[in-house]
Amino acid sequence: MDAKAEVAVFAGPTVGRRDVEEILGPGVRVLAPVALGDLYRECERRPFAIGIVDGYFDRVPSVWHKEILWAMTSGVHVFGAASMGALRAAELETYGMIGVGRIYEAFSAGMLEDDDEVAVAHADEESGYRCVSEALVNVRFTLAAAREEGIVEESAVDALLKAAKSLFYPERTFPRILALAEIPAATRRGLEAWLPHGRIDQKRRDALAMLGALRDLVASNPGSKKVRYHFERTDAWEKARDQFRQRGRGEQRGLSNERFLEELKVAGKFGQAVNGGLSRFLALEEARREGRGMEGDARHTALDAFRRERELLSQEDFDRWAVEQHLASDDAIVAFMREQGAIDWVRTVYASDAMTRVEDWLRGRGELGRWKTRATAKAEVLRRLALDEPEVSDSGLTRPQLIEWFFRRLGRDQPASLDLALTNLGFESEEELLRAVLREYLYCRHSAPAS
Repeated sequence: MDAKAEVAVFAGPTVGRRDVEEILGPGVRVLAPVALGDLYRECERRPFAIGIVDGYFDRVPSVWHKEILWAMTSGVHVFGAASMGALRAAELETYGMIGVGRIYEAFSAGMLEDDDEVAVAHADEESGYRCVSEALVNVRFTLAAAREEGIVEESAVDALLKAAKSLFYPERTFPRILALAEIPAATRRGLEAWLPHGRIDQKRRDALAMLGALRDLVASNPGSKKVRYHFERTDAWEKARDQFRQRGRGEQRGLSNERFLEELKVAGKFGQAVNGGLSRFLALEEARREGRGMEGDARHTALDAFRRERELLSQEDFDRWAVEQHLASDDAIVAFMREQGAIDWVRTVYASDAMTRVEDWLRGRGELGRWKTRATAKAEVLRRLALDEPEVSDSGLTRPQLIEWFFRRLGRDQPASLDLALTNLGFESEEELLRAVLREYLYCRHSAPAS
């Protein structure tokens, strides 16, 4: 390869270094699956072209669309295929990103939509990113081939795809799919015998086609990439760039698993964070068991509710929040909101059941006695003062002053919209909040408790 036409390829479980170098030559830079910030940092080397095959979806923030737009604005040709590359190419084709292969075409045409179509579980770099699960999109192409060869009928294909979709992506393997699908035993045996030689790895086929397209591009020497759009340098982008520059690949990924947890430990928050993570995990498992998906309108509804509850009403505020929470890519935001919506659904469905376990939860923390004692003491003080059902006038304050006192006592700023705060506080109405605040104010004024 011409040294002046440097090409970088982000790959991993789909194709390996040997595959890339056989097609593009030893001068190609073969990089690990792309994550947030990786493409930006690579573009600082001023490559001629970049190919994206594999990328991180789940525990590591995904490559940001804006990174790719910035790269093309900087004159870099960006190709995508097979996995993360196919997703981003379908999303950014109108801006000039080049997609290659049947998977990209299916996403572009709207025949495929979900990220988990291409997601796989795989080993680490030292193990060559060996796949330990099957991509759903490969299952689709494999079953289509089996149907064409008369190995399975249409009804069996539908049952097998239903079984595959019901599995979380790290659990998808053909043995698991075959065991779960409701198909005739003879069909199962026939497919098991056919799979070793008939399985279609469409992701690999598309990745190899993309590498060939990159080779042809270099040979044609078209010059730098030219775009027709204006790249908007928003505050969120500039803040993200600072983060990309400050953290290299190793630090960015290692931080979340080691030093980040160390910060929680020294702050005394580790146990609380683990309990919160456990609750979130169990809620997601229940949502998955119930088949509760959060796609399309459901996910948008969850996002709207999330933003209202946290007063992230303007796009600028939400973008700033997303970057601060390391959700700087649209893909990461979608994945987070898909989970958040499912968790909110579980919380709503099981709210009454959860209430029956609150006392035991407090008991486990050694706090139940404290809150029971305080509730009893408050009731006795207010009864002695004949203030069991007090009026606002009994406080000497106005309603707004009472509400202001309450949030100041919590150490929070009073929210612009009280309605948005009610749910988080556990109150069903403003009147219920006011009654509780009034009782608390009178108790504090007449007993001056320590807590």
